[in-house]
Amino acid sequence: CGQNNIKCPGHFGHIELARPVYYYQYIGMVQKILKCVCFRCSKLLLSDEGLLKGKDIYESFDLIHERSKKVKVCEGVNGCGAIQPTRYTKEGIGKVFAEWIYKDQENKKVLIKPDYVLKTFKRITDEDCIKLGFSPQFCRPEWLILTVLPVPPPCVRPSVKQDNSQRMDDDLTHKLSDIIKFNNILKKKIEKSSRKEIIEDWAEQVQYHVATYIDNELPSIYQSTHRSGRPIKSIRQRL
Repeated sequence: CGQNNIKCPGHFGHIELARPVYYYQYIGMVQKILKCVCFRCSKLLLSDEGLLKGKDIYESFDLIHERSKKVKVCEGVNGCGAIQPTRYTKEGIGKVFAEWIYKDQENKKVLIKPDYVLKTFKRITDEDCIKLGFSPQFCRPEWLILTVLPVPPPCVRPSVKQDNSQRMDDDLTHKLSDIIKFNNILKKKIEKSSRKEIIEDWAEQVQYHVATYIDNELPSIYQSTHRSGRPIKSIRQRL
């Protein structure tokens, strides 16, 4: 901006992630949207006649979600006829599974990766977004999947001088360093066409550090700590 450090508090940067990850805080909403649209073609599972109106967009979305859970096959307007998952379940730090439960054959369980969900949500039309209560201009469903992480300027995370006159980085800076480190390793593994299992392991590490950067007190998720064992103070704990 051409200003010095006295007149300018600094500007946001960003980290482009090698693979999309879930916003852990929105993963429940992602599961609900997946139940409202076709697993294959992204069209709404309910026809216009089946859409229910509540007193506000939140209640309307919940009513649509409850009705969509009962739809077994994509038979809406120009539906593709795909058999829909019986349910979507979450496991661990950011694993979403689609499950098909049958009476007369073996059940099927498939891991749904964030990049597949991103593609699915991008195919949802603006018209369908509005029907679900989302805004095509301000909040499309694919924005619930993280592809670029904002990095706050140093004034938000200033380093602190310790008793021995050494400077110590802020906790947020530590977490951002972890995210960059693991993201770079993931990028190299993808470029080298490493084994699928290895890439998935590193992607899970990036998912973990992004989630604990935002909230380091997630239920059933082990805390991110310093070498001393002190838990890192994330954005939510700071607020």
